[in-house]
Amino acid sequence: ERLVVNVGVDGELYRGYTRFGEILQSVTGLLAPECMASLLPSVDGTGQGAGMVMATTLRLAAQRHEVDQLLAPLRLSRTDLERVQALMRREMELGLGSQTNANASIRMLPTYVHSTPDGTERGEFLALDLGGTDFRVLVVRV
Repeated sequence: ERLVVNVGVDGELYRGYTRFGEILQSVTGLLAPECMASLLPSVDGTGQGAGMVMATTLRLAAQRHEVDQLLAPLRLSRTDLERVQALMRREMELGLGSQTNANASIRMLPTYVHSTPDGTERGEFLALDLGGTDFRVLVVRV
């Protein structure tokens, strides 16, 4: 889910920049939100940490760009999403109708649940789960 990178930094190079860690997290978060970078003082004093941060961030940004390009054709605008929502609602309503169920693209079963639980329920309840291939019956004691 999230790439964690430890970066070795030269203490002399970043002396006086007490907020460098915050800035690094901010920049990394913008360029590669799936990456988290941590600073560790370098024992060899080479100061190569900045290069490592930049290389990692650029690599992750390039990967992010590739993923964004790959997914671009699948992204829907708000108008498209609202149109899909309206079409699905219409088809579900047709699927619930006794006269229109047989010809609906989404066939629905009416539910007899008229409210959500509020925590005061007590007793035994019968649950029916009608799946695509399975039919489950449960007795739930609350």
